[in-house]
Amino acid sequence: MRKVDEKLSTFLFLLYYFLTEEKVILLQHDVFLILDRIEKYAVAVAECRNTHKAAEKLYISQPSLSRYISRIEQILGMPLFYRRNNGMELTEAGEAYVAYAKEILLLRRNMEREQMHI
Repeated sequence: MRKVDEKLSTFLFLLYYFLTEEKVILLQHDVFLILDRIEKYAVAVAECRNTHKAAEKLYISQPSLSRYISRIEQILGMPLFYRRNNGMELTEAGEAYVAYAKEILLLRRNMEREQMHI
C-alpha cells in the first residue's frame, strides 16, 4: 500500500503544481483537459466494470479507452484493474486512484462553477 500512496502522492503533487503555478497558466487548460479525460475514463471503467460499457458511456471506442487505462497503469507503475472474464475489478491501488479521481473531478467542477461567478 505504501507504493500506492507514494505514486498517488507524486501524481497529486504534480497536479497541484500545474493547478497553482503561475508560470504554467497557459498550460493549465491543456493539463485540465488531459487530466479530466483520464480521470473520467478511470471512474467510468470502475463504475461500469467493463471497458465496452464504459466506452459507450463515454462515446469513445473500446480500444481507445483500453489504451488510456493501460497508459495510466504504466505511468503509475501498477495495475488499477484486475482483468477478469466477466469484467474488470479494481485493485487496491485502483480503489485509491478512483477515490482521488472522483475528488479531483469534483474539485474541478467546483472551481469552474466559482470562476463563472467571479
